[in-house]
Amino acid sequence: MDKVRVRDLAKELGMETSKEVLAFLERIGVKGKSASSNLEGEMIDRVRAHFRKPAPPPPPPARRDPPRGGRPSPRRVRAR
Repeated sequence: MDKVRVRDLAKELGMETSKEVLAFLERIGVKGKSASSNLEGEMIDRVRAHFRKPAPPPPPPARRDPPRGGRPSPRRVRAR
């Protein structure tokens, strides 16, 4: 069975500290854990699933600007 320290799992998830992981563990009823505590099996999967970042949205389609230069656009002339 895999074992991972809380601090290493937090680092893997891109966190500066393990405080968020420890707070999550406390919310789900895992008491007495510290940054140097080991997590095993299903608990590792639960933490990863909870903190997994959703896939970023696709980039917007490229906007095609009209070419610059060439003919100037027609201007409206106000009637007097």
